[in-house]
Amino acid sequence: MIIIYINIIIIIIIIIIIIIIIIIIIIIIIIIIIFIINIIIIIIIIIIIIIIIIFIINIIIIIIIIIIIIIIIIIIIIIINIEYVINLKE
Repeated sequence: MIIIYINIIIIIIIIIIIIIIIIIIIIIIIIIIIFIINIIIIIIIIIIIIIIIIFIINIIIIIIIIIIIIIIIIIIIIIINIEYVINLKE
């Protein structure tokens, strides 16, 4: 009878150890998955920030080009007007 009890106790201990190992493995897998998800989220955020920065830089460049074009047009108009006035005086 004692041997049967000892065997039952050993089986119960083995089952408990197996359950604990399975739980630990599941926890480790969950932690790894969470870590990977966090890394993916960080990469996505970095990509979005880079895209936004590139967009802003492009807008600034376009605005600068437009301002330069407007200034050139204004200068050309002023020069043409000055030429016209000079020609009128002559």
